[in-house]
Amino acid sequence: MVDTGTVDAGPVASREVGHYGVSATGLNIAEMTIATAWNVQGDATRSDFVEEARRLFGVVLPTKPNTTARSDTLTALWLGPASWLLVAGAASILTDFVASRDAMNQLGGALFDVSASRIAWALSGSHATDVLAKGCPLDFHSRAFGV
Repeated sequence: MVDTGTVDAGPVASREVGHYGVSATGLNIAEMTIATAWNVQGDATRSDFVEEARRLFGVVLPTKPNTTARSDTLTALWLGPASWLLVAGAASILTDFVASRDAMNQLGGALFDVSASRIAWALSGSHATDVLAKGCPLDFHSRAFGV
């Protein structure tokens, strides 16, 4: 066997926790783990639906546009007047999909497991909006793109 003189450069930098790039960029990016993601749909004006969702998921579904609600283990994101995305990063109350789906169906709602193949990044800082806007031709400001 011939020694090629290859030196192990160690772990890939992008996989290490830390700050990369120019300091003071006004932008922070972090990987997020999505263990479970369920889409809940139903009539939020029905108190029995709202109460069953709270019992099943441990969070009151937000009813105002572009809002979220959180519990210790998951976040509920308002997607529309009759649709929410429940996202859990680790162990959560989102465990028995079939029973939860059946309970939502009984109240005229629906539940879909959209967990497969999901990755997410958290973008924050003073320039986060600029970075997101750079890759999208739509104006999402509330004046131009209302609910």
